[in-house]
Amino acid sequence: MISKASLKYTRGSAKKFKLIVDVLRGKRVEDALSVLMSLNKGPREKLVKLVNSAVSNAKDKEPDISKLFISKIVANQAPSLKRFRAEAFGRASVIKKRSSHIDIELDRVAPKRTSAKKDVVKQTKTSTKTKTIKKVVTAKVEKQKEK
Repeated sequence: MISKASLKYTRGSAKKFKLIVDVLRGKRVEDALSVLMSLNKGPREKLVKLVNSAVSNAKDKEPDISKLFISKIVANQAPSLKRFRAEAFGRASVIKKRSSHIDIELDRVAPKRTSAKKDVVKQTKTSTKTKTIKKVVTAKVEKQKEK
């Protein structure tokens, strides 16, 4: 984890935030911001500010933004404000104004490694397959010659 940012007691249900959060999880920061800009959802502005806050927290440890990705992002339910509304026959109904807590963690993208062992294993597997295929083909050709 390179940096962390959180947004506490923000208005909006966790259910609506989770729709966007699931799309962002595991993406690079640049890709996540471009996805957020193209979405037409209410909580996106708050999430853009949160991602930018996490990026600014990471500036000391990783100055290159292109190497960062969202390793963890979670939207949890926070306490709801309870309001009452008049109903028929003198009753009152509860209106819950929901709020959320959102946490985000950024990490470095691991460099792509190509190990020589994997390449050797792939080559030996293909070579053994081709050898067995050649054996089968030659056996079929010899059978046909015998007839």
